This record gives sequence, structure tokens and C-alpha cells, in this order.
Amino acid sequence: MQCLETVAGVASEEATVELLKFKCLPVLLYGLEACPISNKQINSLDFALNGCFRKIFRTRSAEVVKNCMLIFNCMSMQQCVVKSDSILCYVCQDITEHELNMLCKQ
Repeated sequence: MQCLETVAGVASEEATVELLKFKCLPVLLYGLEACPISNKQINSLDFALNGCFRKIFRTRSAEVVKNCMLIFNCMSMQQCVVKSDSILCYVCQDITEHELNMLCKQ
């Protein structure tokens, strides 16, 4: 997201938001559908996205960020992330927990 700081000084806010939406967000969201994530992790992603909007529009106001996201049709991470019930992920999680329990008993 450092590139946004460089672009934000030269390009318009609209161009910077479009770069964020079509270049940066896919990187943040890549692979999230493979395993379910917690609300805490979604909140961390939202914090990163809101931070980008704060830098682009040079504001600290959560209300301004929210309005800018609406104007530029940018969804929150809560809306972007589709929680999946991946069977493979749960199986791997169960195996890992079992292995950890076995290590702790030794």
C-alpha cells in the first residue's frame, strides 16, 4: 500500500481509489475464500482499507471515510469477504490441533 502514498501526491483521488480497488484489494483478498476467517481478521482488513482511504482523502474522520467509500462504491471488507465452510480447511485444522495436542502431551 506504500505505492498509494506516492500516487496520492500526483494522481487524483478518484484515480487513486480505482487503483486501490482494482490492484490492491485483490491482493488483500487473495485466497480468503479457501479458509474461513474470524471477525477479528476481517476487522484487521477493514482497518487497512480505512487507513488507505484516510491517507487518500487526508482525514481522520471515520464518517468521511465511510462516505467516500459509498461515493466510490467500495465495499467494506465485511461485505467483500464471503465466509466459506471449506471442508478441507476444517480437516487440516483438526489435524493440526490433534498434532499440537500430541506434542503437548510428550
